[in-house]
Amino acid sequence: NTLLGWRDVKHGLFLKRNVGLPATPEEWDRRELPAPTIRATIAAIEESDLFGQRLRVEADRLHVTTVSDVTVLGDGAEWIWNLAEEHLPQAVGVLDIFHAVEHLGDAVKAVWGGDSEATRTRIESGRMALLSEGKPGWERWLASVFGEVPAGASADPLIALAAYLAKHPTRLSYGERLGQGRSIGSGAVE
Repeated sequence: NTLLGWRDVKHGLFLKRNVGLPATPEEWDRRELPAPTIRATIAAIEESDLFGQRLRVEADRLHVTTVSDVTVLGDGAEWIWNLAEEHLPQAVGVLDIFHAVEHLGDAVKAVWGGDSEATRTRIESGRMALLSEGKPGWERWLASVFGEVPAGASADPLIALAAYLAKHPTRLSYGERLGQGRSIGSGAVE
């Protein structure tokens, strides 16, 4: 936060990566993807519309603006998805799995407590539902855990999780991408 308002470093990373070996949802965090063969980056402290222009210039330079085999990996920030839609219209969007799982874990811990077997089991089952089936999986999982909320506990964290994931219905195809040997996390940017 500055005297002129909120300013943050915006960072875009373009990677060309060959697909890896297929993986199952259970293998998601142990698989090794091939290293990128090409890397290009842009970064600036500026408003998102100016960063979008910078993004478009780089995408045009790399000839990926209208290529259909491009993936945009990002967190839940709406400005990222707006820029992707405007400047990389053919790209497939993927909500970073680590952000999705972090939100899921935080919601479960807020309802059932931070460190118990029941909490760990619910987080793992939610993670597997998300990784295996995407939107239908997490919706079924969420419906089941709503019925388990302890008396007197607030379900608000689960409602917030539902609202967060509901914004990304087409960006949760983790199982399919794992099976194709594609990335599901934005670790390179992080």
